[in-house]
Amino acid sequence: MGQDSDVDAGRVAVIYFRGDLDTVPALRSTVTLLLQRGYAVDVVYVRDPAFLPPQFESPAVTLVALPRLPRKGLPTPLRRIAEVMLWLLRTFRHCARRSYVCLIGVEPVGLIVSGLLATMLRIPVAYFSLELYLSREITSLHIKVMKAGERFFNRRCIFTIIQDQERARLLADENRLSPEKIILLPNSPLGPARRDPSDYLRKKLALPAKKRLVLYAGALTMWTYTPELILAARQWPAGWTLILHSRQEGNELGLNLADFPWVRSSGGPVPYEDLPALISSADVGLVLYRNADTIWQGDNITYVGLSSGKLAQYLRCGVPVAVIAFPGLCDLIERYHCGICVNEVAELEGAITTILAHYSDYSRGAIDCFSEVFDFEQYFDAVLTHLDNRTTAS
Repeated sequence: MGQDSDVDAGRVAVIYFRGDLDTVPALRSTVTLLLQRGYAVDVVYVRDPAFLPPQFESPAVTLVALPRLPRKGLPTPLRRIAEVMLWLLRTFRHCARRSYVCLIGVEPVGLIVSGLLATMLRIPVAYFSLELYLSREITSLHIKVMKAGERFFNRRCIFTIIQDQERARLLADENRLSPEKIILLPNSPLGPARRDPSDYLRKKLALPAKKRLVLYAGALTMWTYTPELILAARQWPAGWTLILHSRQEGNELGLNLADFPWVRSSGGPVPYEDLPALISSADVGLVLYRNADTIWQGDNITYVGLSSGKLAQYLRCGVPVAVIAFPGLCDLIERYHCGICVNEVAELEGAITTILAHYSDYSRGAIDCFSEVFDFEQYFDAVLTHLDNRTTAS
């Protein structure tokens, strides 16, 4: 597809009402490949001080940062409604001045706002689904309303992006979608996969070269087993160091990692272009999920599959993984011999020991798995076909 070209294919808006876009590899990869194909891209996102803002080098990207309302003053449901109305108005003000080939709404709120704008501006709309919101698992009234909006506009989309076949089946059944309008894009960075060990973390944290680094990258929360992982790591061999890399400033549990001297922090979020070096400096990567009491757990986690961004990042760098067992995920790990699945955190030590003892085999399996399953570019032509057809028709 080549390098960034002159903008001649049209303009696309990606509308994502969160601040963590740089932690979602598939969104980064989508914007990058659209730019390489000659599209101009407007990225509408919400400014969040906990996350680094997205950065793209191309002049064909326009970043539109929306504000959050102060947490004080309004009850949470009213504040959320007021925020969405503010975002709708700001997004409409920006988009009404431009001509688009398509609006891509990310997650339900992004889709609903995109759908409203698309109706008013007579623009095609597409849906980029990251999390599964299934009616049978929703108990909150405002989430039920959001789900109804997602279903309504999703049926009117020219295409829907989701990560793998099982998640596509669940979303198609839920929203009564036509399978031929669903495009599979794994939540992965742009390749190629290779093992190129770096000393990024060893230098940054002043760790000896002989230390084995076990890396957990992602959200530090109850649903990623963070408390159990910290406690388990205290019993690990002295030659290992557990490193926690948070995708945001601080952590959702309010933990002070200085209280746990056997654990090291990577120092917080890093620019997207530094992430491969950080990941490549680890010996083993951890992929930890569990079904917790939040609105998008349940089958969204049970069938996490190719939606796991951290898994894709590890595999691209040839870093073998230790994974909490879920059906589709474990089938993949075992098929490519790129890591070991465990049922609980206490089993991680044994899994890591086995991986380190047969490291070259597991690392080769990681590269093979990424190249054959997670390579983003091999899937992306389906998106370009839909958009290019729209451009030609107009």
